[in-house]
Amino acid sequence: LLFSMRYVNRELLVYRGSASPKVSLYIDKSGSMSEHLEGVSKISLAAGLGLAMLKKFDDTKIFMFDTEVAEVDRNKMMQTLLTIAADGGTNITEVLQRIKEADDEKTIHIVISDGVDEVSESVINSIPSELRRRIVFILIEANVPRWLRNFRYYPVKTIAEFQQAVSNSLKSYP
Repeated sequence: LLFSMRYVNRELLVYRGSASPKVSLYIDKSGSMSEHLEGVSKISLAAGLGLAMLKKFDDTKIFMFDTEVAEVDRNKMMQTLLTIAADGGTNITEVLQRIKEADDEKTIHIVISDGVDEVSESVINSIPSELRRRIVFILIEANVPRWLRNFRYYPVKTIAEFQQAVSNSLKSYP
């Protein structure tokens, strides 16, 4: 986990002192996130990003999801991210509904997952195009379903690609 945090933290240093984006990070904690990418569990890579973002951006909100979405208590974020266990399925529909309900028209929403499932077409159609530009999917070793082409997404197969996807997500902040 510390390796993941250090690796991602280097990329986030660029944003220190500049206009900090308001970020909501959605971390998939389904069972498949316990698998490894270059020797690091996918869940540790995502949690490392969460810890680095908390350190760099005051307004960061973190959500965990499997079949349900839950916001991580601000007072327990560090403990939660350090002890997170991957378990359960994946439900992206719930994530998109939460984003739509909670959006303040300023936040960039980054969703990290390795198992993007099918999503209700009515949910996709209900998300305004302006909001779609602020939703970014970072897909760790996942196939890209057709519906995802309506959003910004970065498929990654290496830690270096993960780092670049994080950087691109923040650089293109509106």
